Amino acid sequence: MQNTARNLADQPENTLNSFQLSHLRQAIAGLSREQLTWASGYLAGLSAQPTSAEPTGIEENLEAPVMTILYASQSGNGRGIAEKLADAASQQGIHHRLISADDYRPRDLGKEKLLTVVISTQGEGEPPENARELFKYLNGKKTPQLDNLKYAVFGLGDSSYEQFNQAGKDLDQRLQTLGATSLLERIDADVDFDTPAADWQEQILPLIKEQQPTDQAAQIIPIQRQASNAVHYDRNRPFQAEVLDNRRITTAHAVADVHHIALEIDPESLSYQPGDALGVLFKNDPTLVNEILNQLDLAGDAVVTLQSERLTLAEALQNRLE
Repeated sequence: MQNTARNLADQPENTLNSFQLSHLRQAIAGLSREQLTWASGYLAGLSAQPTSAEPTGIEENLEAPVMTILYASQSGNGRGIAEKLADAASQQGIHHRLISADDYRPRDLGKEKLLTVVISTQGEGEPPENARELFKYLNGKKTPQLDNLKYAVFGLGDSSYEQFNQAGKDLDQRLQTLGATSLLERIDADVDFDTPAADWQEQILPLIKEQQPTDQAAQIIPIQRQASNAVHYDRNRPFQAEVLDNRRITTAHAVADVHHIALEIDPESLSYQPGDALGVLFKNDPTLVNEILNQLDLAGDAVVTLQSERLTLAEALQNRLE
């Protein structure tokens, strides 16, 4: 697609200037092959219309604020949260684009009006590797004032580290220093981020809709990302896989006990790309669970509440907790 765009720019008979071409590249960033095919047919249909035709809904709303959903993630958790937000935005007819910090041009910040950022913290309070250029630009001398920008930040971190969610805090503070307005108080999520992420999504989308024309939802045809009916697998909804092979690949005297494990994964049900993280969830030994209950004189059938879910203490210890 980039080669095609480059060829278009080289042909004088085409009317796309560099600014329009840049916007086109941004619009198609992250689209699947099927979505690109749909978009190309849609654009071809528009070009076939008579020039005197009435403007379409999209043309009437070209000036409407577009919500940019930007994610900067090291392990993939941030991308998952951003994708769920994009799916919900599509269902509500909110004009948006979903983009990774890898593909985002920092100088486009000056053109943004609505920005939501999902960002994790690495090492000693540092941003993910793919967000380094963005932070460098934000802290540079040529960064413009962002008085027209309204934003929200969702931070991912681990409270066991001293610099908990520092990247999200730094980003939030810098945007405010540059004149941007926060739509919602920054979220500093810990390792159990599912509930805070769901709550954040429910809060931010109505605020975003308030910034857009009241008739936009009925007129916009979102092509950025189609809502998917596919199951999103995560720690709360893991993919069930059979262990095909489990063998130790280190010697008996090695310091580390390293195993080669092969799992049966149906590529039609679960697909992954380089950079994605795979977590393996397992059940604790029932003998160990019973030993803990006996030592603490606790009843295994006692009902407890874990993240608003009611279950027995024995089940929580065996299946949900370390």
